[in-house]
Amino acid sequence: MNIPTLTTPRLLLRPWKTEDADRLLAILQETDILRYFPRTAPWPREKVDRYITHHLSHWQERGCGHWAVVTPADGQVAGWNGLEFLPETGETEVAYLLSRAVWGHGYATEAAQAAL
Repeated sequence: MNIPTLTTPRLLLRPWKTEDADRLLAILQETDILRYFPRTAPWPREKVDRYITHHLSHWQERGCGHWAVVTPADGQVAGWNGLEFLPETGETEVAYLLSRAVWGHGYATEAAQAAL
């Protein structure tokens, strides 16, 4: 399956690339970035690599997954957004995580609407 790329008025939602791992790792080290997640400890590099690989394969298996959220103004990955099937509940979750640097701009809502 080709993973679609979506463009919103202010964001680009695109497939993950392996070279995005360093930027995602930096975001996941930000203070309190995982505050509302089940596990709040910063991720090691190996988990970031597994995350990217998982979502590329999730798209192939389920037809949905997380995109890298890019702010076109600077071309930087700002986090993730997308849909993920949760086999333990049989539900599909709308998920997002954005760098603190872009909080307060409505990007999570804009990206979630595009994903749906």
